[in-house]
Formats: sequence, C-alpha cells, structure tokens
Amino acid sequence: MRTARIAAAAALVLSIAGILPAAGIAQADTGRTTSHSVTAQAANVADSGLVYRSVAPTRIVDTRNGTGVRYGHLPSGETLTVRAPQGASAVVLNVATVNIGMDTFLTVYPGGTKRPTVSNLNNAYFGATVSNQVVVPVGPDGTVAFYSQGAGKVDLIVDLIGSYAKGPQAGGEHQGAAQQTRVLDTRNGTGAPVGQVGQRGSVKFKVAGLGGVPADAKDIVLNVTVADNFYATYVTADPDGNPPSFASLNARFSAATAQQVNAKIDDQGYVTLYNHTGSVDLIADVQGYYSSGAGSSFVPTTPTRLLDTRDSGAGIGPAKSLRLKVTGSAGVPEGTRSVLVNLTALPGGNGFLTAYAAGSTRPNTSTVNFDWSGTTANLAWVPVSADGSIEIYNHSGSSTGLLVDVQGYLAG
Repeated sequence: MRTARIAAAAALVLSIAGILPAAGIAQADTGRTTSHSVTAQAANVADSGLVYRSVAPTRIVDTRNGTGVRYGHLPSGETLTVRAPQGASAVVLNVATVNIGMDTFLTVYPGGTKRPTVSNLNNAYFGATVSNQVVVPVGPDGTVAFYSQGAGKVDLIVDLIGSYAKGPQAGGEHQGAAQQTRVLDTRNGTGAPVGQVGQRGSVKFKVAGLGGVPADAKDIVLNVTVADNFYATYVTADPDGNPPSFASLNARFSAATAQQVNAKIDDQGYVTLYNHTGSVDLIADVQGYYSSGAGSSFVPTTPTRLLDTRDSGAGIGPAKSLRLKVTGSAGVPEGTRSVLVNLTALPGGNGFLTAYAAGSTRPNTSTVNFDWSGTTANLAWVPVSADGSIEIYNHSGSSTGLLVDVQGYLAG
C-alpha cells in the first residue's frame, strides 16, 4: 500500500497561491459562505458521463507535517491548489480540517475558476478533526482548489480516493444508483451481531446483492455513521481489516457522525470497517455502487448552491420535510434519477436528516447527523422523483436550517 501511495503522490504537483508562512486564520460567521456570486464553469467537464477508477487511498496534503506542501496552517482567505492525476476529469477526495481554533468552513472547487458560493465541510468544534468526502471537477488548468475561511488556526489533510475519466478508454467502472438500504447496524444486529466495535476492532458485513447492488460490484458508496462513542475516533473502510494508515471518516467524542465513504468490496461481496479508538456502534446505508458491467455514468457539475434556508429565515420544522426541485438548473437536466448533493445542517438541536426521492416512502436510513453545537455537512447520492425533486426530512425536536449544494448527477 505504501508503494501505491508514493506512486500516486508522485503524479501530483502541489502549490499554494500567494500563501504566507504559517499563520492564524480569521473567520466569518459560523460557516456562512461568502456572498459574492459565481459564474465559473469547469472547462474540461464533458457533457458525456465519466467512469470511475479507485486507487489505494493516498495522502497528498498534510499541512501538519509538510506532506505535499510546506509545513504550516492554511491561512484564512488563501487558496491551496492541487494538480490532479493526468487524464482525470474529476477526483474523489477525503478532506479533513484539524481546528486549533473553531468556526471554519472549507470550499473545494475546480482550479482556475472563480470560487463558488458553496461549502464542503464545516468545523465548529475546538480542537476537533472534521472530515467529508468531496467529488469535484478538475479545473481547466488541471487543478483542484481548496479555500479556507475561519476564526482559528486550521490544518488541512487531503487523501485521494479515486478519480473519474472520460469514455470506455479510461478502463474504469460504471456507476449505479442503489436503493437506499441499511446494510449494517451494530445496535440491533443488522448485517452483523449486536454489539459495539471495540478499540482497534473491525466488523465485516455483506453489501453485494443487497439494495440493488449487483454481485459483481467492485466498489460501494456508503453513508457510514459512528454512534454511541465516548471518545473521538476514526473509522476506515478496508477490505482486509488490517490496522490502516488512513481514515475514511473522523468522529468527535459523544456525537453521532456520518460521512459518505467509497469502499472496495472484497471477493466475497463484503466490506470491513475498522475502528481506531474506544468502542462504537457502526451504521452503514447503501447509496450507490461501481461495476465493470452496464451502468450509468457520472457527470460532475460546477458546485452550485440550490437552497439556503437562511434566506427565508425558516428551516425544516421538527418531524417535517422539505421538497426541493433539483433538475432543470445548476447543470442538472430533466430526467435525472440520481443527484449528488452536499447537505449542510445548521445548529438547532440534536437529530438527523434523511434525503430521498420526493413523494416516495421515506427509507429507514439517515443522511446527516447533527447536534446543537455546530454546523455539519455530508455528501450524499439521493434518488430523484419523476418530477425532478428530492425530499429532506428532519428527525429532531427542533427546527433545523439547511444548505443544499449540487455537485453532479448520473446520466444514462
């Protein structure tokens, strides 16, 4: 695995645009993105769909130790650019911020374009590591850009998970939109025996053949949730179950934390999740899959904000849902049946959001877990109704504000 990391990292050229040496960063209000408008388009995003290629997870940026960039915190208002692997039209990244201060948001977007009014992850917790999966088009200059704005010092960690490329010659896998299905819940014995996963322990569960995932699927898209954890920890999706050197998601102590995770499926159709610290309950919901057989193709869009409930001053009430039209704008065509969105819950209580096709039966799954203390974001593949809408349900006892940023869709 180390050899694969070094080889992949060698294909990446990193630079910081106009960044001074390590410095503290000043911040705007609790994760609100900047107000300027955006007309940027990623020049090399084709109208046709893309196929997926996974890689051994590779650490390409770590400002804590100078991996890929000189040592030092990322200052507020500055942009770090990363050159993508040759031939990639979009990349899949696991991005984490380590906050020495608090109240930071990060925007990831195509390099060489104007920064969009969106956010990908928010860190409002003193000293915490917060992560989110990001799928972003490669800009016309061959790079991906990272912009941070916050009230405290922040370190940035980026792992390359996979990439998308054009056409059959790319030799990748087609993507499929699975049914929203819970395949693991250690609290009640779904997919594995009842009982928490202990420190440096792992749980193995089947995904192939469930939720519409074909038996020959090679990779899976899961929403993984860490719950009932007393300690901060990280969880890694790793088919061999060995102690890994990378994280798929980072969880704060005493807080349910969810994150989209792309994971390899082993030869028997299983995925293994490894827990680093303390004892935790683990939950996994299927969102999609990748297969060498027939399937759809991914079309990334310029990251675009579709909804900000702060504009109207009204969020989603407790045990209520909000319906949102996602097709016909922001580059998502009518007829789309699955859309990639980043959902951000604003502070308002403890609970979770479930996103699903509007008008359909709400699935027994969750998309974003949040609490009263800070803004929380998660990437999600969401089925789309026949009229081009999704529905977002608030399972909490208080009204919750919501941001929705579209990232792409499945074509074909």
